[in-house]
Amino acid sequence: MGACFLSRTFRFGIFFKVLWAFVVSSSVSWAATPREELLRLVPDSVGFCLIVQDLRGHAAAWQTSPFGEHLNRSPFAVKVRNSGQWKKMGHIESKLKQKLGLDWQRLRDDILGDAVVLAYRPGSPGQPQEEQGVMLLRARNEKVLAELIERINKVQTEEGGLKELSERQHNGITYYRRLEYDKRVQRNKPPTFYYVHGPILALSAQEEMLRHVIDCDRCSCGGAGEAARRLYELDAEHALLAVWLNPRAFDAEVEAKTVQVPAERSAAVKHFARYWKALESVVLSLSVCEQDINLSLGVRARVAELPRAARRLFREGATASAVWQRLPPSALLMAGARLDGAALLDVLGGFLTPRSRQTLQATLNRPFAALLAEEDFTGSLLPALGPDWGLCLSAPDAGSAMPHFLFALRVDARQTKKPPERTLLAALDFAARFIVLAHNNQHPDSPLALKSDEVHGQEVRYLTGEHSLPAGVQPAYGLLDGYLVVASSLESMNRFVNARPQAPAGAPMPLLRISFKDWRTYLTEHREAIVQFLCERAQLRRDAASQQMDDLLAGLRFIERAELSQRSAPGQVIFTLTVQTAQALKK
Repeated sequence: MGACFLSRTFRFGIFFKVLWAFVVSSSVSWAATPREELLRLVPDSVGFCLIVQDLRGHAAAWQTSPFGEHLNRSPFAVKVRNSGQWKKMGHIESKLKQKLGLDWQRLRDDILGDAVVLAYRPGSPGQPQEEQGVMLLRARNEKVLAELIERINKVQTEEGGLKELSERQHNGITYYRRLEYDKRVQRNKPPTFYYVHGPILALSAQEEMLRHVIDCDRCSCGGAGEAARRLYELDAEHALLAVWLNPRAFDAEVEAKTVQVPAERSAAVKHFARYWKALESVVLSLSVCEQDINLSLGVRARVAELPRAARRLFREGATASAVWQRLPPSALLMAGARLDGAALLDVLGGFLTPRSRQTLQATLNRPFAALLAEEDFTGSLLPALGPDWGLCLSAPDAGSAMPHFLFALRVDARQTKKPPERTLLAALDFAARFIVLAHNNQHPDSPLALKSDEVHGQEVRYLTGEHSLPAGVQPAYGLLDGYLVVASSLESMNRFVNARPQAPAGAPMPLLRISFKDWRTYLTEHREAIVQFLCERAQLRRDAASQQMDDLLAGLRFIERAELSQRSAPGQVIFTLTVQTAQALKK
């Protein structure tokens, strides 16, 4: 019996050790990052919060990356290093090292390299003195941080800038009050307060705010905080830099504006307040990947609380435009989206007074009345246009220097009582005939002609003129597969009908794409023709035009592509501008 008991005890001991090892290893993997350590100290009621994290790692990766080395050897970098401002920075660095014992690199790596947070909390409406702010930083080495603070206090005291430094207590925790003296105006500055806990420094001009930070720091039950949650929701938790806007901190100010605003602006302000109350969070972030620099804007809102037109606009914009399925996979420039023009007009009109709304509609209707023979453009024709639209600029064929251009707009006849196709084609016919007539009157020796042809059995019209248009250019227009298409040639229209590239499943929705690699190729292959064009049209000397081309090509060597994309999820949307560099940003 004793043996059995010992055996069971031994097995239980092994189990307990394994369980304990798992808990310990898990707690290590779950340890808070420097960013999370600081965000835990930020009050949920702040209005703005700026976060910079891992500045040291990003700087080291940049300096040793192929892109950084390439940029460092560029004429632009040499010019910057030889500038007066750069030399002035070197002089400031020498003073910094002399007084504080730190150069720029040590300040960046040892003090600011882990994480820095700046937070702002607005005061009550009309009470700017109630505004509060705090700066938080998490240093790599707490000893270096303590020595830096001590040295700053010592230097300022010796130079007469620090008049008083005193200890204060809050719930048994020590923090410090600094009173500086402004020699220029011969009076004391408002006091500042700071608190140090190991590698963490908190600095504020408001004692109440600093005490709140102390309470959060000493409370072991607190989570990461509202700021950390909002950054996670909008995919910014790993960003080098992020700014969080908390709409709820400004609700009182918005509400006060709705009461105080003059009667003629009351409707617009109340309409804005409705949008504001539906807004939950806004995050702007900057992140760096292997070969991409991403600038993102994330918006989260309660869509059900938005006006009907805004909900329709949001719904249409959350779907990828079918035009992208018809654009070539490689082009100099591409753009496309889904935009409900009628809904956008309703959204904008909601911020206007009834009289201003009528003026806006009249302004939009006026230019289309004569061209389209449609008095009510906004009510009769605009609902039929879109929501899909797109444009494309692609490299020219051999023998031509002019890029191909194409613009496509979905036309939905079900949205109006009148057939919009006839109205649009009639307007384009009128414009084309007017161009032909005006040109032939001025250039009878090189006339233009308006002709018809078919693209996949659908009639299109185009302009032609052997001596009037550049090689490869035949401006064309027509209705193709439910789209109104205007293009620089019949070949572009054929490509639009035939192209069926498939977008990768789950990929962000593209909105704009610029291929700098293709632009380099195009400008290099047609350099002489473009230089000659600049000489003739811009009245430049040939050497000046050639220098402009060389400078442009030199700048384009650093970037491969730029793309603006959109990711949508229930109640939120994230717009991201991605710049892909020619060389890797990390080794």
